[in-house]
Amino acid sequence: MIVLLFAALQSAPVAVAQPPRLLDTQPAISYDDYPVEAIRRGEAGVVSVLLKVSDEGKVTQCEVTESSLSKPLDEQTCNLLTRRARFAPATDASGRKVAGQYRLSTPWGLEKEHQPRTAVEAVLQVAELPSGYDRPVKVQLVYYAAGAPRDCAVMTSSGSALADRTACHYATRTFSAEAPRGRSSSVPAAAVRYFSASFVVDKGSVAAN
Repeated sequence: MIVLLFAALQSAPVAVAQPPRLLDTQPAISYDDYPVEAIRRGEAGVVSVLLKVSDEGKVTQCEVTESSLSKPLDEQTCNLLTRRARFAPATDASGRKVAGQYRLSTPWGLEKEHQPRTAVEAVLQVAELPSGYDRPVKVQLVYYAAGAPRDCAVMTSSGSALADRTACHYATRTFSAEAPRGRSSSVPAAAVRYFSASFVVDKGSVAAN
């Protein structure tokens, strides 16, 4: 039961420093950006990247951490994100703007209706909603090897730190992935995926109480 997870996570620490935040909520890359060479070859896949972001919110470097196995798609992803993506800079514990890093993944599919899947949504039933919860939580999962994700970061908070931590707890124990395929031995391979969770009261549990 998710309610048991709430109790177990009550004392989890909360980070004070903030990573860079993507300003444009719309995708920086669209189907119209598909490389002609990749279309001709019938290439598709997911590209995960690690962006280095300056203290002014500009992308200064892009590294492919999960390759689509298509050089045109990998290169196009970094080229477009470097030019288009803009961020609110990272801040340290005192609120000062600093350089930071940001991970994201981009699905490339030859048909607009059949893009590779990088996100999962779920509804989690609980005995009661935690204080402050008012919307779904979206988290980012990072896989460095086959199996469960090692990192989980909250991208959109639910309004409840407890619900946010529970979503990460659930995701890291529920979702597994294949080992990511990196492009370079000097850059650690890492695949980025997303999980959105909505919490609802289990009416059966309420009735039983």
